[in-house]
Amino acid sequence: MAKSKNHTTHNQSRKWHRNGIKKPRSQRYESLKGVSEGCPLGPGCTATVSPVSVSQ
Repeated sequence: MAKSKNHTTHNQSRKWHRNGIKKPRSQRYESLKGVSEGCPLGPGCTATVSPVSVSQ
């Protein structure tokens, strides 16, 4: 008995390019998942930090 084919990508690249390989749609606001909550407003929020904690 002949061995069966395990995997092939023949013709797949042609099919992918038929409608064009598109970049993923970018979202308006990038997800903050996995970002620490330290300064939620970015570098400008350092003005709201008390000067006592900054001097230490």
